[in-house]
Amino acid sequence: MTSELKVDKITPASGTNTQIGEAGDTTNLSAGTVTLPTSIITGASEKTTLVDADKFLISDSAASGAFKHVTKANLGGGSNTPAFHARATSQQSASSGNYIAPIIFNQEVFDTDSAYDTSNGRFTVPSGKGGKYYVYTKMEIYNNIYDIIVRIRKNGGSDQVSQRLKRQSDSSLFATCSLYTGAILDLSAGDYLDVRVYAEASGTWYTDDSSIDQLFFGGYKIIIWVYLIKK
Repeated sequence: MTSELKVDKITPASGTNTQIGEAGDTTNLSAGTVTLPTSIITGASEKTTLVDADKFLISDSAASGAFKHVTKANLGGGSNTPAFHARATSQQSASSGNYIAPIIFNQEVFDTDSAYDTSNGRFTVPSGKGGKYYVYTKMEIYNNIYDIIVRIRKNGGSDQVSQRLKRQSDSSLFATCSLYTGAILDLSAGDYLDVRVYAEASGTWYTDDSSIDQLFFGGYKIIIWVYLIKK
C-alpha cells in the first residue's frame, strides 16, 4: 500500500531528533533542492590531518550528478612519489664514437619506492604508479671532447629525452663537457628508464668521478592537486 503525506514541517513529538523510516529502509528524494543547515559542517569537529582512507562526497557529472564518494588517496596531492635520485661515483669510459649504455649511477641519494636499481642503472615504474613523471640527468665527461649526446631512454629502446653539444670542428675540443637534460614523460607501470651517453673525442673519453654531484639521474611522479575550499 502506498500513500502520500503532504506537510510543510515535521516537528519531533519530544526531544530534538526526528526519524524517517527504519534501519535498512531506503528513502528516495525527488528531484529538487535539499537545503542542509551550515551547522552540519561548522558544528562538526575539525580534522586537520587527512589519511588515504578518508572519504569525500561528490556529484559525478559522468553519471548524471549521482552522489558518489572518493577517497583521499584517489584525489591526488600529497608527496611527489615515487621519487629517486642517484649519482655515479665510479669512472666509466668508452672509445671515441661509442656509447656508454647504460650509465651506472651506483649510489642512491634517495629512492622512496625502491624503484631504482644501482646494479643496472634502471628506474622502473612500480605497480599501480603509472602517470606523468619529471625525469632528469646531468653528465660530465672529459678528455678532448668535440661531440656529446646525453639521452634518457625507455625500456632499453626508444630515446625519450636527448641533449647534444657539438663543436664546429673536431680540431676545436672541450677539455671537459657538462650537459643537463630533463623532460616530462608519460609512463606506465613496468616501464623502465636508463641513461646512455655518446661522445666523439681524440681518444678514449671518461665520465668524471671527481665530485659526487657531477653525474646524477633522478625523477619523480607529478602529483595532481585537488583543492578543497572551505567557505
